[in-house]
Amino acid sequence: MGGSLFTEFFLREEHEVQRLLARCLAPQRLSVERFDAFRQRALQRVAIEERVIAPDLSARGVGLPSRRVVRIAHHELVTVCVPTPHPEWLEELPRRLTWLSEMKRADGYYAACDRHLDPATLRRAQALPPIRIPPLANERRDVARRLTQLLRATGLIGSF
Repeated sequence: MGGSLFTEFFLREEHEVQRLLARCLAPQRLSVERFDAFRQRALQRVAIEERVIAPDLSARGVGLPSRRVVRIAHHELVTVCVPTPHPEWLEELPRRLTWLSEMKRADGYYAACDRHLDPATLRRAQALPPIRIPPLANERRDVARRLTQLLRATGLIGSF
């Protein structure tokens, strides 16, 4: 293990997720296609962490103080990606994503991955099939079902 393979991966992913989010915020009117691209990349990243990275760290006995907070932040991100977003939500999202990244670095999350996980884990994570992103929920009755679907797909609840 060793090196900064995981840190570099996480930083590249975070940069791309922020870039896709910035594209959503650029126009005066929200582009559903741009938001879907952001949702796909951001939620795939959550799935990678929840379905591959976190279980592998846990299997190696690596516990991190921030793990519970990270899961809550991931849950929050999934929740924001279910309904058609309000501009106020999107304006706050870059700050939340930056906060999450900084917290993971400060807590040693990335360093723990570099120290305890091997390149095969990263290859498995990157090979994770793309999660299916349902259409945005425009009706209240659709929110719970689509939220549950995404929470399962990302590994935050139940089996995947």
